[in-house]
Amino acid sequence: IAIALSRALGYAHTRTVGGASLDLVHRDVNPRNVLLSWHGEVKLTDFGIARARDQRAVTQEGMVKGKCAYMSPEQARGKPVDRRADIWAFGAVLYEMLTGDRAFGGETATDVLGAIVHREPDWQALPPDTPRRIRALLQRCLRKDVDRRIQSIGDARVSIEEYLEDPVAAEAILDAGTVPSAPTGWMRFAPWGVAALLGLMWVADLRPHAAVESTAATLRMEMTLSVDEPLFSSARSGSSMALSPNGEYVAVATGTTGTTRAGSTMWPLARLPPTAPTSRSSRPTRSGSATSPTRRC
Repeated sequence: IAIALSRALGYAHTRTVGGASLDLVHRDVNPRNVLLSWHGEVKLTDFGIARARDQRAVTQEGMVKGKCAYMSPEQARGKPVDRRADIWAFGAVLYEMLTGDRAFGGETATDVLGAIVHREPDWQALPPDTPRRIRALLQRCLRKDVDRRIQSIGDARVSIEEYLEDPVAAEAILDAGTVPSAPTGWMRFAPWGVAALLGLMWVADLRPHAAVESTAATLRMEMTLSVDEPLFSSARSGSSMALSPNGEYVAVATGTTGTTRAGSTMWPLARLPPTAPTSRSSRPTRSGSATSPTRRC
């Protein structure tokens, strides 16, 4: 019923004459004007106080029209209204469909109008199994700030349809805090831009490595590494790093448990081109040996 009602309002809101929009506003959406036929068809009736943009006899500011229990705050104050007043009324009708009670009540019309302007509906009155997607929709329809309210009745219809089509996906979208919308403008090309950027990053990551292997202008550094003393040692963490006796690997030990190493890794030193072979150099070490493996990198 809510989907059919939103479709009827959407048709009225987008009605055109001679290609120009009428900006038609119903202004009196309430349960009495939503009829259900014997064939299950939903009809929105009684456009008696509907207002079009080019209508000559317009409602003056300060004059209230419509059933007060379903009026928007701006309508209750007698302010000018647009299609967003119908969206508020749609939310009030949907709330009543789910709870069986009006969103805003009171003993007198003045009490009702005061509740609309100053109070929030009793959200706890919604059935416990009301989907969060529908709760969020109701709250957006019944926002007192007209600029923060749902701006198009079509958005409300799509929200309900998406939930009915795939409740799990609709709830997941709500968990992510995003509501999908059709991409517009430059956003339509954003995926292609991201793909191109990733492609450039991939090429940039590979090409320099190939250049290091092929060019003779590569900057090289030479350092002497001793097999008799660790390259790095930490008494606090128990981690150390040392060169293997054959000068081909760097051994890394991480952490200790008593006298047993918690873990170790052997990393092979980078192989160099034939033009830069491994050499050996002499320098004193802690044990007095004269030679230590030297690797160029």
